[in-house]
Amino acid sequence: MNLFKHEEFLKINSVYKKEITKKKLNTQMNTSMKEILQFNILDKYKKYNHSHNKNLYFDIKNQIDVKYKYLFDMPLYEFYDKFFLIEDLNELNDKFGYINKKYPLKNIIPQLKKKDQIYKERYKDTAHQLLNFANINIRKNNENNFEKINLLKNNHYDNNVGNQNIDDSNSISSIYEIPLNLDSNFNFLFNKEMKNQ
Repeated sequence: MNLFKHEEFLKINSVYKKEITKKKLNTQMNTSMKEILQFNILDKYKKYNHSHNKNLYFDIKNQIDVKYKYLFDMPLYEFYDKFFLIEDLNELNDKFGYINKKYPLKNIIPQLKKKDQIYKERYKDTAHQLLNFANINIRKNNENNFEKINLLKNNHYDNNVGNQNIDDSNSISSIYEIPLNLDSNFNFLFNKEMKNQ
């Protein structure tokens, strides 16, 4: 995204992404981007230190243009919603200089190696329902973040203001319709992926 010219962040170690439970996903999705950047990178990057992303973040954090700073504070669920599920890539390009033809969901679906249309439909449906599965109420969280931003602007930041998770008893909200087969979609996709590894 042209935040800096000399280096780039690398993929994090997959050990952080293996456990797929509602509780674990909820915790991960509420983790800030700057916290995620402190995870170790994949072992395949032999010439890099495992803490490459963390080191790079601390090297550049005070040099980042103010218009990008909030990207590092945003929780993963917001990044996922705004950058992965986005339909209009021009919007991100205009705002952030973000050009990524490979990773938004709308570009991943046609590139899937499996030609099975049922698999592709379940992949897309699961991606769109991931936040529901993780009990993330994005509308409520966005309202809380908007409130937090206003408090920050007024220099009255209260550490108690933050993302509110939906507990299991309230996981079905009027904001989302959670399909009855969502758990089976995750199992279907996870089992297919495990067979290919």
